[in-house]
Amino acid sequence: RYPARKVACLRSFFKHYYRKGVLDKNICELLDTPKLHEKAIVRLEPDEVANLLDIVENGEQLTEKQKQYHKKNVTRDVAILTLFLTTGIRVSELVSINVNDVDFKNGCFKVTRKGGNQVMLYFDEETAQALSNYLDERKERGNYELASPLFLSMQGKRMSVRSVELMVKKYARIASPLKK
Repeated sequence: RYPARKVACLRSFFKHYYRKGVLDKNICELLDTPKLHEKAIVRLEPDEVANLLDIVENGEQLTEKQKQYHKKNVTRDVAILTLFLTTGIRVSELVSINVNDVDFKNGCFKVTRKGGNQVMLYFDEETAQALSNYLDERKERGNYELASPLFLSMQGKRMSVRSVELMVKKYARIASPLKK
């Protein structure tokens, strides 16, 4: 009935004083740890995925303010969402990719996983097209370097995890309003 972190805090508190000799009995050893229930993974249906990509490409159903930013970032947003949907990488892995980590010849990119080990992940032709469109647009704008981050914010810096989460949330709310 108690949240797990509160029980863990009490346990370590009493354990500390029991070891120091302040308490002669550790009464928190008797507490049961509550079971943590895992959240169900929310998946999009194939038609919802297609609808999501259409919304990103067209910018329909966005507010006027959102449409102003959408015009500037449409190819980046399409590339990000296509990469997410085809490879299933984590947000933190996506924002850590640099331009020179992508290998179009072999259709793969180097990513640093959660534990710190580096892996090569492969992508399909649709993803390659979205990425090359985005990089071509960056070359035209003049902010393309091999050592630079793959996905840039409006300020020309590496995108943060939070900004990618908010961007995905913005489009997902329109594509499937009942799923979070």
